Parts: sequence; structure tokens; C-alpha cells
Amino acid sequence: MHCRLSAAYVLVLLALLVGGCGGGSSARPAQSGEAGAAAELQFIAQADAICKRVLTQIGKHVLTPSAQQELTNTTLTQVARIAPYRVAAESQGVRDLSRLHPPAKLAIQWHQMLGYMHALALELDRVGSAAQAKDRKALKALVPSKTRLHAQLRAVAKRAGFSDCRQV
Repeated sequence: MHCRLSAAYVLVLLALLVGGCGGGSSARPAQSGEAGAAAELQFIAQADAICKRVLTQIGKHVLTPSAQQELTNTTLTQVARIAPYRVAAESQGVRDLSRLHPPAKLAIQWHQMLGYMHALALELDRVGSAAQAKDRKALKALVPSKTRLHAQLRAVAKRAGFSDCRQV
């Protein structure tokens, strides 16, 4: 489990470091003007379509609003049952998204987003394990980190112009 935590933070750190490198290694020349804007919109549409599919898949596995408020044994059982499906959907989404090649202008934000999404999937796996073990303390400890990662993902995705991908 310690390896999973370390991997999540390493990926987020790498995403942030790539963001500071200033450029990206795109095999395609940078586009400008209307062609560049069209390429960005097309890329965002492709990515958002994948994110929408993931949102649909994970939407099938949700807790009832009242169950989200308390960590009862029933809630822990529900989380333990649901988490693996959500982890699988989110992980597959990250794999599919990582196959896309962003335009140079979006490369930094894109790699940051992928890092956050991957870290969130890893943390959700930890949530599922903690719920399976009925470890309320571990679950409560994960909340601030997941909240922070979601906020970071939403902020980067919003700045880059994504809609569905900021909700994953």
C-alpha cells in the first residue's frame, strides 16, 4: 500500500515538474491562429468524450446521499463494493486519455491533469481498501488529499477549457 501512495505522489510531482519545463516534446510543429485553435478544440472534444464515458460508468456506482454523510458499517460495505468498479473505470479512462496527443499549447496542463487523474484513481483504491478493512480513521485521513487533488484537477482543466474532464 505504501508503494501505491508513493506512486501517486511521484506521478503528481512528475506532472508538476513537466509543467515547469516550459514546452513539451511534441513531434508536430506548433500551430498558430485558427488552425491551432481548431486543433485545441478538437483535442478537448476528444478528451471530454472519454471523460464523459468514465463519468457515465462511475455514475452507475454511487452512494446514496445519506450514505455519504456517515461512515456506518453499511456505508463502508457499499464503498468497499463500489470502489473497485470506479477504480477500474477511472484507470481505464486515464489509459485512454494518455493515448491522446495534445496540441503544444495544452501539453503542460494535459500532463498535469493526467497526473491528478491517476493519483485520484490510486487514492480511490486506498479508499476501497480502507472501507474493506472498516478502517474509518484511514478513510477520514484520505478525504483532505482527495479533496485537494480534485480541486487541483478542476482548476487546471477549467483553465485549459475542458468541461467533462474537470468532473472526473
